Amino acid sequence: VLRLDLRRMRRLRFYEPGDLTAGWDAGATVAEVKAALAAHGQFLPLDGGGGAATLGAILAARRSGPLRHGFGTARDFVIGIEAVTAAGEIVHGGGKVVKNVAGYDLMRLLIGSAGTLAVITGVNCKVFPALAATETIAFTLADFAAAERLRSRLLHSPLRLIALELTDGTVGGTRTGADGAEGPAAITALVRFQGSEAVRARYRRELAAIAA
Repeated sequence: VLRLDLRRMRRLRFYEPGDLTAGWDAGATVAEVKAALAAHGQFLPLDGGGGAATLGAILAARRSGPLRHGFGTARDFVIGIEAVTAAGEIVHGGGKVVKNVAGYDLMRLLIGSAGTLAVITGVNCKVFPALAATETIAFTLADFAAAERLRSRLLHSPLRLIALELTDGTVGGTRTGADGAEGPAAITALVRFQGSEAVRARYRRELAAIAA
């Protein structure tokens, strides 16, 4: 098994706050990316690996967290990629601008390839305005059928959620019923949204109506 450690490759290659684009070495961590962008009121919706995870590792494994509901996966906001092949060749896909359709789409090929095709060494991304105040509401559901009904209603509602996640009994442990018997914990749906207090109050009302 060959293990590559790219954590020394962590520089910020470029950053254009006005264009909402930035590029890093693949060894840059999520925490470092967030700190650089936060200074300009921007962020990158990567929440699938924790603050210590590197950009290269997240892309190689195609990790996604709950924010993929509102922003998509890494494939949706990576606009350029640099990688080194087994032959030692440096290859590039995409570029530094959002609208770039030149050449083969190496980005989608390499993201999720787990390093089997090439080692990702650089990443360019489109970034986003920082989130406003966020709020998460938890709904307790009896079973997956109820979870699917809630999901369908949320997807067909006008609400623009930034995250939607389910936890089942294997995550939540056990619960004790009225007869004293223990069984799987209820399924919990975690719904996250953002906005001013007035906007979040409207979301709370509409979510309560949808979940009723």
